[in-house]
Amino acid sequence: LVFDMAYDASATRAEIGALTRQVSMCVAANKRAKTPFLLAVAAPPGNNDDELPPASNSWRALPWESWGARVVDLDDENENENSAAASLTADARRVVYLTADSPNVLTDVAPGTALVLGGVVDHAEKPGMSLRRA
Repeated sequence: LVFDMAYDASATRAEIGALTRQVSMCVAANKRAKTPFLLAVAAPPGNNDDELPPASNSWRALPWESWGARVVDLDDENENENSAAASLTADARRVVYLTADSPNVLTDVAPGTALVLGGVVDHAEKPGMSLRRA
């Protein structure tokens, strides 16, 4: 399960806060799952944890590593097959980008499927944003 967090530039503080809470709920549900997903986060360059205020509600302040999630920098320009960004889904037989705007409905998840969750809260103000990225 890959969290695509490339939406920072278009998100408000409130949306980033909502996203952070939603990610935390997803991770908690994953921990309780009978067959939990492996977790990863694809993070754009920008503020690192040292630049965050102490009480930040940013997803960047979440304990990704302690959750066992692999963190990959989206700014990795290395285009070869060993690049970190490409390796997130390299072992997957199928990659599915999940978005609320899609007309398609995911009814089951086959083993070997990499699910990518667009890290944006799709509201009426930004319809289709994650669908276009998918």
